[in-house]
Amino acid sequence: MRKSLIALLASAMIISSVSAGDNEATTYKEPAYKTAIIDDTLNFEAERDGNEVSLEWNAYEGDDFKYYKIMRSETHSNPVYPDQNALNYKDDVEDTEYELKDWAQKDVNYRVCVITNENGRICSNVVTLEGMTKEDHKEYSEDKYEYKKEKSEVKKVYTKEKLQSVKKPNIDSKLAERADKMVNNLVARLEKKHEGDTEKQAERLESIIKKLETLNAKIKSEQTKALITYITEGLKEALNELGASDDIEDIFDILEED
Repeated sequence: MRKSLIALLASAMIISSVSAGDNEATTYKEPAYKTAIIDDTLNFEAERDGNEVSLEWNAYEGDDFKYYKIMRSETHSNPVYPDQNALNYKDDVEDTEYELKDWAQKDVNYRVCVITNENGRICSNVVTLEGMTKEDHKEYSEDKYEYKKEKSEVKKVYTKEKLQSVKKPNIDSKLAERADKMVNNLVARLEKKHEGDTEKQAERLESIIKKLETLNAKIKSEQTKALITYITEGLKEALNELGASDDIEDIFDILEED
């Protein structure tokens, strides 16, 4: 009995020591971001016209500016970066306007947060916009569907067979594997950065493809040209899949209507 009591006391001392150490580490750990400060002088404004939303705010006047983080949330009344994901960001302190298409039928909360060089967070007032009415949503959904339908008629389809015809003769397997990984990582970053905004993702992919095609026209090395062509085709395939995803969502939107 005495030995059991001693063992129990020893265990309690060890647990107490570990807990104290953990608590001490937590107490003195430097937070990644400082406590958010609300600054109404940013005078954030948001307006909806059908599915088009316009955001505007006053320029931040501090000399420690790093980013504007544009916040949008249907579930959080007080969205703050990075507790909630940002819709987009801007790194020009004078660029104080942003426009987007928002198809939500729920109320949406918008604001802008300033991120400083020292990871300070200065957030504007929140503006809550009513979601689109069911009638407006139906009208705009039909317009969007027709636009996508017209766009898909001229869209090129890059099949796996076509990609393989580029890959096999011109580029070795290790280089192809590395290129595939880079393309996948790029697409993943764009999805995270422009979450929910497939049009913005498509714009960035189209811009990168155009730059690569311009570069390829200047390259003399056949091996390098083959690599650029391989990467470009992979990006086009991702762009094609992104467009297909949009079309699928449009179909489901129509099916949900009366």
